[in-house]
Amino acid sequence: MTVGALIPAAGLGERMGGGLEKQFLPLAGVPVLARTLAAFDASASVGPVVVVVRPDRVDYCRHEVVLPSGCIKVRDIVPGGEDRQDSVRLGLQALTDVDVVVIHDAVRPLVSSGLIEETIRLSSTEPAVVAAVPAVDSPKEVADGAVLRSLDRERVWLAQTPQTFERSLIERAHREARVKGYRTTDDAALVEWLGVPVSVVPGSQDNIKITTLEDLAYAEWLLNRRIHAPAEGLEERGYLPGQEKGESLMAPGVREGRSSLRAGVGYDVHPFDAGRRLVLGGVEVEYTAGLGGHSDADVLSHAIADALLGAASLGDVGRLFPDSDERYRDISSLVLLEQVHAAIRAKGLSVANVDATVLAEQPMLGPYVEQMKKNVARALRAPPERVSVKATRGEGLGFVGRGEGMAAVAVALLVSGG
Repeated sequence: MTVGALIPAAGLGERMGGGLEKQFLPLAGVPVLARTLAAFDASASVGPVVVVVRPDRVDYCRHEVVLPSGCIKVRDIVPGGEDRQDSVRLGLQALTDVDVVVIHDAVRPLVSSGLIEETIRLSSTEPAVVAAVPAVDSPKEVADGAVLRSLDRERVWLAQTPQTFERSLIERAHREARVKGYRTTDDAALVEWLGVPVSVVPGSQDNIKITTLEDLAYAEWLLNRRIHAPAEGLEERGYLPGQEKGESLMAPGVREGRSSLRAGVGYDVHPFDAGRRLVLGGVEVEYTAGLGGHSDADVLSHAIADALLGAASLGDVGRLFPDSDERYRDISSLVLLEQVHAAIRAKGLSVANVDATVLAEQPMLGPYVEQMKKNVARALRAPPERVSVKATRGEGLGFVGRGEGMAAVAVALLVSGG
């Protein structure tokens, strides 16, 4: 029995807020897709691997992910279609020489080779196999914001990937679905639609699908837990249940590095606006005017966010949270700061310290500084002693000195570790 793997990786990552697609984002210094491919490289039963990406990302995937990570089983990188279903169908056309196809989401990088092998093992007797986990919460069927009925939790499982099929079966499912216009986001559902039974193997709660920055941060935490707390009986650092000795958590060709420090500088300025409240570091300050801006115009939080993003080489506040996006209108800048923190954590970086200064002629900010410091530290999941907030006047000089607005400058120091 010959086995190939198909990795759909053509998503746009819209829930990530734009920018680099989630499958290409770094997870503890290694692209998410590279970690996924590493699991298939380590699976003894898997032969050729085909990756499906957007047509304009084929070269990027090859030169920025596949070649640097040394994933030797990748045979082809195929241009995808309009949606996941079309992309899988196109990918299958590059795997006509295998008996069994394992389909796995590119953004499930913590899959173990053991789970991959279990779906393949069962596929020797079953035409379709899906990894799934039992529902933990009480599931409800909902429409238009109202519960239609409660479902029996004992019978509800949540589908994951890998999903493993006889190649001829999954090809037929996609072919007939295309002819008859049946659409779904799950390959197993296509096979069910044909009336073919689908078997289930227990998945893993760690086998998460990364769709948001919070997922990325959680995946990094799970990865660190694996590295620093290996399973009982596996004495070598970095091996887990479902993994064999010799199967590294790092993508092939990737090595852990030494800790390093990264510094960034942030600067922001806002004019006064008599129709708004004044918010600095999440604290509402009593004054006759607030600051103008798309969000709550928290100039202190914006400067700190820019310093963090600069240290992590992740752009700036304007790029991540553009003022053309209505989702960010009047939003608390502490919420944005939390999202920035999730982004830097997803890149394997931690806050060593932040030092920020607000420049304002009026009002006097001394009574508010301590609470600002606590709010910023809470947003960054950092001890308050790692955050410094100060205030100074413009002494009559420049727009600050003339009382036309406020500015803030911040320096952030991040630490990365192998």
